[in-house]
Amino acid sequence: MRFANPKKFSSRPKVLELGCGSGANIPFFIYNGFEYFAVEGSQTAVEYVQDRWKNKVNILCKDFTEAIPFEPQFFDLVVDRSSTPHNPSAAIRRVISQVATVLKTGNFFLLSDWFSVKDSEFNKGEQFEAGTCRNFASGPFAGVGVSHFFDENELRTLFDQWQILFLEHKVQEIIMPPNGVKLARWNMVVKKA
Repeated sequence: MRFANPKKFSSRPKVLELGCGSGANIPFFIYNGFEYFAVEGSQTAVEYVQDRWKNKVNILCKDFTEAIPFEPQFFDLVVDRSSTPHNPSAAIRRVISQVATVLKTGNFFLLSDWFSVKDSEFNKGEQFEAGTCRNFASGPFAGVGVSHFFDENELRTLFDQWQILFLEHKVQEIIMPPNGVKLARWNMVVKKA
């Protein structure tokens, strides 16, 4: 709520979620008075969200790495929960540039659960460019396509035109059973300058 408090806006705020999946974040935004928009690539997920939320959401079935089809400075808030990292580097840079276009100046882009190079799954797939892997044989990334893993320097470089307000690196280690699994994720809040 520090960065997504609807009371800080003069009118009903518009939020865009990139890759909303089955809509786990929708109740939070609707309950807090946001006008909710999403761009989701899965037709099945889009149909589920439209059926579940009827006329309460605006959702497009598109590849948000190719185009975010909204007017410049249309959104008060943009949210990405682990969607953009499922792309190669060039697509990630395109998304960040497009978010900068559709987000109002002075407002926030919230990023949650972007994969870290400290994750035990990093490099267990075929690495086809720096930080980006595919074709994982097993584990949580098997069958999901491309996954990009970030270090702090890369994130700071990607967002060098933004003001970084919050940067968190979370590492969880599974102790029992002792299998060496570490889940490592980045959370960020950046402000459009």
